[in-house]
Amino acid sequence: MGHLGSLKGIGELFDGKKSLGVVTYQIDVIALHGLKEGPGSLRFVSDETLSLFDFAERTLSLRMENGERVAIVLTTPDINGASFRTTGRIPGF
Repeated sequence: MGHLGSLKGIGELFDGKKSLGVVTYQIDVIALHGLKEGPGSLRFVSDETLSLFDFAERTLSLRMENGERVAIVLTTPDINGASFRTTGRIPGF
């Protein structure tokens, strides 16, 4: 397993076309058995929080700071944000 790099910034979390809010995010891109994986975390920027428990194990979209999107699945949601894993292509890697 090798660490290939990280993506971090301020983005927006979506469920389909519906915005769930502005978030800070970090994705650590790793190579594992020839595949690229992206475990990461996100936190809501505003004081208004949305419980992400209802979105656990659903595929959501994270629009990153550069405008590109990455598909993610929340693995450990909490009241302020969540841990996640990417489920598709990781832009830039």
